[in-house]
Amino acid sequence: MKSFALIAVIFICTTSSQSFGQEIFLLLDKHHSHIQFEAGYLGLMKQRGNFNKFDCIIRYDASLTQALVSLTVMIDLRTIDTNNRIRDKHLKSPDFLDATEHPYAVFQSSTMSEVQPGKFLVTGLLKLKGVQKEMTIEVQQEYPLTKDRNKNLRIGFTGEFQIDRREFNILGGNAHNDRFDVREQVIDNLITIQFSIQSLRQVSADWPPVVKMIKAYQETSAEELFEQYETALKLVNNQPEQASETSVENVIALIELSNLLVYQRQSESALKLLSPLTDIKNPLTKKGINIRLEGLYQSGKKADLQKLLDQLLEQGIINALSLELSR
Repeated sequence: MKSFALIAVIFICTTSSQSFGQEIFLLLDKHHSHIQFEAGYLGLMKQRGNFNKFDCIIRYDASLTQALVSLTVMIDLRTIDTNNRIRDKHLKSPDFLDATEHPYAVFQSSTMSEVQPGKFLVTGLLKLKGVQKEMTIEVQQEYPLTKDRNKNLRIGFTGEFQIDRREFNILGGNAHNDRFDVREQVIDNLITIQFSIQSLRQVSADWPPVVKMIKAYQETSAEELFEQYETALKLVNNQPEQASETSVENVIALIELSNLLVYQRQSESALKLLSPLTDIKNPLTKKGINIRLEGLYQSGKKADLQKLLDQLLEQGIINALSLELSR
């Protein structure tokens, strides 16, 4: 598996005057989300723990019918934390998660239905320790899609479900299963997973350089803007240390303009503006590549999208979760 940290998805720019009315992607707000688990221990108490690294992609229908469209979650099993270093090491071993050989658990939704306002039954595949199993999870939307005081779009979901660890070959040693007298069983077979996920889409349309760039686009065209800023775009992409502060500011504004264009379904114009930004390892341009991915997805250019994803995978920049965008 490749780097876990970078998920090649979008940060879409919008303005307060725009209506929603389309399917959008939202990113995990890692500072306000958690995934926990608990298992019965000796029949006396519950042992709890966390996974400190995880990521997700949420696709959401932001029209008047607001509804969850799809959910993809990836958990880094190597970050299991029960507040006991020795126990954590054992849980990562082949006795349990075998996190060296199978470092990630992935849930990918396939279908979902809204059973009550804001309550969804999400069915999909859970991949854990080399085993795939279909399961259905009840997901509760805690509040509607809304804008915070910084005009970022936010949404929150919670849920809880159980897995039988034996179905995923998480057996432990002899003392950890029911091979012998169940009264001597150390850990319950049913493990409860609890999650609270807050997702957001960042907004930058009120930043003065972006306002200026939006106005320039309205008065000219993507082609003319591209010609005007092509040198700055290439310089920031290839030699950022030599780029002036003004050039960097203009390129960031162009990226945010492209975000807005993608949101408005003007992907062709966005792709034109972003064409020189190819170095995703460059922090000044990697966001542009994320927007290119979404632009290709929206415009139905699946061959070009897959080609770009393959290149990023070969470079070790993104991991399998990013392939959700190509489906």
